[in-house]
Amino acid sequence: MESIFTFTNRFSDVKYFIGCLSVCLFTLSFSTTAQTSKEYTAAQVDLLMTDLDAGNYDIYELSSSGGNYTFTGTAVTMITLNRSAIIRAKAGLTTKPILTINGSSTGSTAAVFVPNGADMSLRLEGIEFNGTNANAAGGIHHLVRSNTTATNLQMIAKDCYFHQMILLQLLLKSYIDTHPTHCALSIY
Repeated sequence: MESIFTFTNRFSDVKYFIGCLSVCLFTLSFSTTAQTSKEYTAAQVDLLMTDLDAGNYDIYELSSSGGNYTFTGTAVTMITLNRSAIIRAKAGLTTKPILTINGSSTGSTAAVFVPNGADMSLRLEGIEFNGTNANAAGGIHHLVRSNTTATNLQMIAKDCYFHQMILLQLLLKSYIDTHPTHCALSIY
């Protein structure tokens, strides 16, 4: 028997196609990978540094209101970032968590964060940065120092407070000197 073209047959085909398309789009919307996160108190700063260095999470949340997170290290680089990261204060804190440095390196390239890959971003939110090195024998550290593998690096600082203007100047100088066309710095 020969199939006869009718508007009803074609309308059913269109409904079927739209139904299949809707199911595919719905499935795709839930197939994206959720961001992983972990919360840290000021007493867990060593674990925070280890997790950052290993790239264990996407989001690192500082949960101690006014807590002093002292990054301690003896090497020129305290933390090598091999993937993008968000370091932020937990929502609802009354006072910003404070990130301080206790480093013994006196090198001119001493840095807290050194991104080590292409197309990475480092986002800092709601944190106070005290650039004074707690170690009197240590030198001034850059907050971020990029290297030649960190092309297309983006750093965003939102609602952050930076002590010691030289820390911010060194940060900007590091970007300009290292990758003048491949880095973006946004401060909100």
